[in-house]
Amino acid sequence: MKTEKPKRLEPVKNTLRLLCAYSGNLCAFPGCNHLIFNADGDLIAELCHIEAALPEGERFNPDMTNEDRRDFNNLMFMCHEHHVTTDNVDKYPVRKLKEMKAEHEAIFSLERMSDRIAEKLYDYTSQLTVSTVLNLNNLYQVLGIKNRDKEEREMEVKDFNKQIKIFKNLSNEAKITLITSVQRLKNDFYERQKYVDMMEIGRVLNLYRNELFQYFDELESSGLMVVNEIEIRDNRYENRHQLKSKNRDVDNSFFEEIYEYCELLDIDFREFMLDLDFFSLDD
Repeated sequence: MKTEKPKRLEPVKNTLRLLCAYSGNLCAFPGCNHLIFNADGDLIAELCHIEAALPEGERFNPDMTNEDRRDFNNLMFMCHEHHVTTDNVDKYPVRKLKEMKAEHEAIFSLERMSDRIAEKLYDYTSQLTVSTVLNLNNLYQVLGIKNRDKEEREMEVKDFNKQIKIFKNLSNEAKITLITSVQRLKNDFYERQKYVDMMEIGRVLNLYRNELFQYFDELESSGLMVVNEIEIRDNRYENRHQLKSKNRDVDNSFFEEIYEYCELLDIDFREFMLDLDFFSLDD
């Protein structure tokens, strides 16, 4: 088997988008408050390899492919000072840098990027092509859903592709708001309906009140969320947001089913949705 010649490959745009989203706009070195982007949206830090892209670099791993070396899991943002500091491979082996990356991203995984930074990067999601599904057979096999006749399957595929196209055209902030809402759905008093606690989502995403209402308004306008009267306590009704149900006689939404699918297969739901690649849901 011919050995692949090591060469430096630039990260793909989707990888850059995820790295920025999970960075919190801060250097990944513990305790460092150096920004990744300044107020003008200019990059003032460095994108670093955990295991080097080329043989002369620190922690180079000859068993990795060039694609592995530019993968999300092998990259992190650091300021110049700490990029140099971590060149000490004895003090900062691969294991330590991976732990550093994981701990940093765990803190900021739900943090929003500012509008200015998002505009300065790229509008990545607008450049991505959303994949359409053909049958959703794998989704329903994993979820154990059976007895879908031909007409029902065709309608679901059509509705799924329509909703995913709408999702693709949302602002980045509205996408994250929807994803987080799916992950934190609440049950009504009788556990017959699920709803979104808008104020909780605002706290989780650290949103200002006007931002929170702006993103939920966008989700309502898109048709992916609706407002209904929900019995949240015994005989206590309040207007709450709900995910738009499928266009058939069921209460759950496609987004809930995708979330359940990801949970069952140990897939990162947020990353799965932002990748806009849904081919795996077919057979």
